[in-house]
Amino acid sequence: MGLFGLFDKKKCLVCGSKSSPLTQYKLLDYSYICTDCKNKCSPELHSADFASKSPATIKEHIAYKKDNDVKYKNEFKETASITRGSEKWSKKIWAVDEENGWWVNLTYDAPDLFTFKQVVRWEIDIDTSYLTDQDKLRNIDYNSGRPDIKEIPPCPQGKKIDKMRMRIYVEHPWIKMVKIPLIDSSVAFDQKDIENGYAAGEKLVEAFKKYTGK
Repeated sequence: MGLFGLFDKKKCLVCGSKSSPLTQYKLLDYSYICTDCKNKCSPELHSADFASKSPATIKEHIAYKKDNDVKYKNEFKETASITRGSEKWSKKIWAVDEENGWWVNLTYDAPDLFTFKQVVRWEIDIDTSYLTDQDKLRNIDYNSGRPDIKEIPPCPQGKKIDKMRMRIYVEHPWIKMVKIPLIDSSVAFDQKDIENGYAAGEKLVEAFKKYTGK
């Protein structure tokens, strides 16, 4: 037995395999799920979400996700999309299938299908930190190109944006909130990326207003 049992391999109560503490996630009642089974779940579920779920619930969720992925691959027909980033670095972050009424978070390769009827509300928030001397020398305007709409918060004076994301709260059997990143200073950090992040946020807000009627 490992030190106090901490390093013992635990049995995954979903598939039955054993995994080390570094490749397992705790479920309800101190049961565990292995990394392989976790990867079969929705990417919108995060590590903390698993602690409130039983092995039986996870098995149901995996079955749902398998069906969802088949529908996404075979039935989802993209009619419009929104891209974040500049010419040097860009990525589709959202797409809609207007015929079926579905939308997806393209931050993930195997996204969940959502309907606009499931959307409760949305918001855009930012994480900020104080400007350093080096930041000031770069002379980036964090409010440059900011659309004049209440849903997008301005960057406070004397600070810089570290992250900006849109949160969409949904009534869904498995997922409560969808998070779409708009600005991340760890991967994008110049004037054009800041402006494109704001622009992508504006487009997302306009799209959800259009398709939900809210």
